Amino acid sequence: LVELESADFDALVMPGGFGAALHLCDFASNGAQCTVQPDIKRLITQFHGQGKPIVALCIAPVLLAAVLGESRPKITIGNDEATAAEIEKCGAQHSNCDVDDIVIDDSNKLITSPAYMYGEASPAQVFAGIFKSITALKAIL
Repeated sequence: LVELESADFDALVMPGGFGAALHLCDFASNGAQCTVQPDIKRLITQFHGQGKPIVALCIAPVLLAAVLGESRPKITIGNDEATAAEIEKCGAQHSNCDVDDIVIDDSNKLITSPAYMYGEASPAQVFAGIFKSITALKAIL
């Protein structure tokens, strides 16, 4: 991550998983008061500042909320009310979303999908949302 530069890539895709809320930031313990790992913050800021699209899946949209909150990004983590409330405290706009769907913020070039934020979701449903995310990304590029 230290060596990664946004100038070398067309887009940023963050797959999520609980590690994103535990190791890439401390959202898991601090919610809206979280701090983001400096290299992750730098990358999100660079990609966004250069108008390059960012895809964030599962819990990874909390990183977008924490870093880009002042831009009022429209994102989703599904329908978990407590997590959505913390995201909105960061300044982001949370949209409820089914596991197999996506939320697109055209003005900020952000694509988010809940993935495994739905514990009862099947792998096929999670795949559908991720597939839609990457398809939307390809359309932007």
